[in-house]
Amino acid sequence: AIIDFEDECAKQFKFIIKLNTKQDSICEQDPIKYFKLSKSFTENYTALDENGELVIFDTKAQIIKRFVKYRLQKIGDQLEFDKGKINKELDWLHAKLKFVKDVLNDVINFKTITRKQLTDYCSEHYSNDEKIVSRLVNTSIVDITKDSVKDLEKKIKDKDAELKLISKRVPSDELYERLNELAK
Repeated sequence: AIIDFEDECAKQFKFIIKLNTKQDSICEQDPIKYFKLSKSFTENYTALDENGELVIFDTKAQIIKRFVKYRLQKIGDQLEFDKGKINKELDWLHAKLKFVKDVLNDVINFKTITRKQLTDYCSEHYSNDEKIVSRLVNTSIVDITKDSVKDLEKKIKDKDAELKLISKRVPSDELYERLNELAK
């Protein structure tokens, strides 16, 4: 058993422990075991999954594989969402371009048409999407000019290029890019 000890922890972690002769010889053989300084334990890899369920893994590699698979799925979902968003924007831009051209070419004459007739015409000729039709009917007169035709054509070209770029993206490459960005 321990007879006495001295605390010398002022600058570092240090204790001087005094034992009787018999205990000292036992301690010299294996001090870690004698003072019970080691403790065996098993690693328990548990985590909550994307649904909040507890999942037990056997190895760190399993955790990483599961995480990467989930991230790839989410990145794929995000890319599809972005494509859908651009497609909706393109639908709007194409409908607006056609509408503006028709107004400029006197296909639509605001002097002889009611709001209801304009709404019906837009639904039949430009889009069956109510939001697009509403936006067309409420288009400002300053947006119905030859300049706006050029501007719309440029926006369509830019959005088409953006869509092509996003369509070429692969979730695994995107994940790799994002991880590299984090490492910077």
